[in-house]
Amino acid sequence: VVHPDIGFGWHLIATAGGSTLCWIVVTVVTPPTDTAKLIAFYERVRPSAPGWRPIAARSPVSPAGTGWSDVVGWLAGLVFIYTGLFGVGKLVLEEWAAALVFLTAAVLSGLVIVRTARQPKHAGE
Repeated sequence: VVHPDIGFGWHLIATAGGSTLCWIVVTVVTPPTDTAKLIAFYERVRPSAPGWRPIAARSPVSPAGTGWSDVVGWLAGLVFIYTGLFGVGKLVLEEWAAALVFLTAAVLSGLVIVRTARQPKHAGE
């Protein structure tokens, strides 16, 4: 419930600040994930982000490619979520032309996600 004397922006700042404080405290207080679990995750998902290099070095599985398909998939995911949300909003508001544009973009970005998810991480797969 938004208090009438406090603007929405301050509520948003308090909510974002509070949740950020919570995840920082939980991150600092809890023990790190077991290395064996991280290696198993790496071998199954094969993330190509630079932060995974220490885990990749401990795994017998060869590193994934350059990571460009991951970046394309990530960007397509952003487009999918936002155009899908705006598309449904436009349908609710009965703005048919805008809804068609947004939902078409959502379908196309969804196809990009499926295509990048199906690509093998390296030539041996």
